[in-house]
Amino acid sequence: MKVIIISFLTIFSITMALAQSGVTLFGGVTYARSPDLAVTPTGTGHYGYVTGMNIRLFDDGMHFLFSGEFGKFNLAASEKQSFFADHSLTFIKGKFGLGFDVIKLSKKSKLRTKIQGNIMYINDFKTQAVGASTVLREGGYNSLNEAIGGISTGAGFTYGILDIDFEYEYGIYNIYYARHLSRLNFMSLTTGIRF
Repeated sequence: MKVIIISFLTIFSITMALAQSGVTLFGGVTYARSPDLAVTPTGTGHYGYVTGMNIRLFDDGMHFLFSGEFGKFNLAASEKQSFFADHSLTFIKGKFGLGFDVIKLSKKSKLRTKIQGNIMYINDFKTQAVGASTVLREGGYNSLNEAIGGISTGAGFTYGILDIDFEYEYGIYNIYYARHLSRLNFMSLTTGIRF
């Protein structure tokens, strides 16, 4: 199943890139939090990084926006803000939706926003991180779903070929099997180069 999904995303990305109006390659940091206090206790978070590509079609003030992301973060909540170390979960995320230019500040710069639906596929994880705390083990948090979904929006700034984006993703589907409050809400800050 993993091979089929990865192959489909690769073929889809190449096809869209050939018919595109613009591509952005980006990377940055991500932070996740669950409303379920067993998953993310107060004062903790799930820290990691993300890299990926945005494809814009018909880029004229409003455009179709397709994104592919690869990232890692720590499944076990931590007080330590370690974005580039201690990762226990690897994911691949596909996003689709619309992007909008909000304000054109000059010939080279503008403010943007977007709304996208997301599907995050859990590619790999360390089994010892699942149900890592006593609260999780005793509460039956012992199995992850293969995929979760969400809706994201954000604000972006473009200056020439440089893009800076802040994104918030509201999680709709839970990461732990049959634990419905265990959905993850993500915040990401990325920098990219537009082609």
